[in-house]
Amino acid sequence: MVHEIIASNLSYDQAVTMGYANLSALARLIQKQLKGRGQTASQEAIVSALKRYQRKKAYEIENPLKVLAQSTISLTTDVIKLIVSRKKIQGLLERLFLANQNVIYLLRMQETATIVLERRAFEDVSREIRLSKNELIEVKKGLTLITIHSPTEILDTAGCVELIYRFISASGINIEDTVSSYTDTLIVVKNEDAAAAFNSLNTLLMYSASILKNKNK
Repeated sequence: MVHEIIASNLSYDQAVTMGYANLSALARLIQKQLKGRGQTASQEAIVSALKRYQRKKAYEIENPLKVLAQSTISLTTDVIKLIVSRKKIQGLLERLFLANQNVIYLLRMQETATIVLERRAFEDVSREIRLSKNELIEVKKGLTLITIHSPTEILDTAGCVELIYRFISASGINIEDTVSSYTDTLIVVKNEDAAAAFNSLNTLLMYSASILKNKNK
């Protein structure tokens, strides 16, 4: 039951997994939650359960951390996201995507297409598409693209992207758009959230590198 409580609470899980949780204080909180479920347990027993959870998680995330320790981050500021209907303009979208280097990515769904592009490309796209109100679903400005560049091992290592999303979510940041392309993980956030998101991800990469370094000693 202790493991269930920790796993269902992102802040608990991250604090225990990364080793910065005060286990005694956390045990007191969990003790109250167990009482609410009609269960009793000593703080010592709960701390022991937390330590077992910590060892289990350390084993589970070892491989993702090895990959993230070799990853880097880059930022592209002042990005714009368009969501358009793809029924009438599919061919044009494809031509724009291939011809304009400042179009970062195009994601095609069944009814819509999402285009993420730099601001300097926005006017060119707007002139060519000349979208009607029915075709242009959303224009979102003031965004930043964060790209995590990883080694090819990420393709066969489960849990890497989950850790990336977890750290951003734990910072209270909403992801506006995201996609993976080969070894890159692309995440779009609001400009005002970019610094916090970058710092959170940088903490993850630094933590990963430190764990890998300590294991190699």
